[in-house]
Amino acid sequence: LKNIPREFLHQMYETFAHIHHTVIGDLVMGLVVMIVLKLMKRMKEVKWNIDSNTGILKRIAHKTVWLLGTARNALVILLASVVAGIIEYNGHDWFTLTGNISPGLPKWEMPKFHISGNITDGNTTTLIDWGPSEIFTKLGAGLAIVPIIGLVETIAIGKAFARKNKYNIDANQELLAIGISNIVGCFVQ
Repeated sequence: LKNIPREFLHQMYETFAHIHHTVIGDLVMGLVVMIVLKLMKRMKEVKWNIDSNTGILKRIAHKTVWLLGTARNALVILLASVVAGIIEYNGHDWFTLTGNISPGLPKWEMPKFHISGNITDGNTTTLIDWGPSEIFTKLGAGLAIVPIIGLVETIAIGKAFARKNKYNIDANQELLAIGISNIVGCFVQ
């Protein structure tokens, strides 16, 4: 679906009002991928009776099933990409694909605090030419909320890994690392 507004209630209304514009290939691919991921997660959780007397083939099968279950996200993305590529190569337009991506690394440049172009909201297209004050006004509360959510999410993930692997993390170091990576990242678009 395209041109869905950002406000939640308008977003829900516009989503259901334009549900007939849904790309069926994307919907089917999404549902199939979710089902396959759920099945592969269950596959990883299967308990095997492995002991010192277990045969080599059963051990190899156990490790293979464990590996497939652990790498399920990467495998599903790879397989879905291959399926979409084959279907697109054969001339069918069933999916919304990214398109061409320019090769190489992005060039190093100062961040732009100016946006110009067309913006579509519903059925209306407007030419915009926003400077820093308009950009910050349009971002509104998101200017503070998005970085806080990103920080909380990163620290939560770090603490989960620390708990699992029995080490401590320093929240100040996490904040410093996020800040530096975001500053450097804005110079490469």
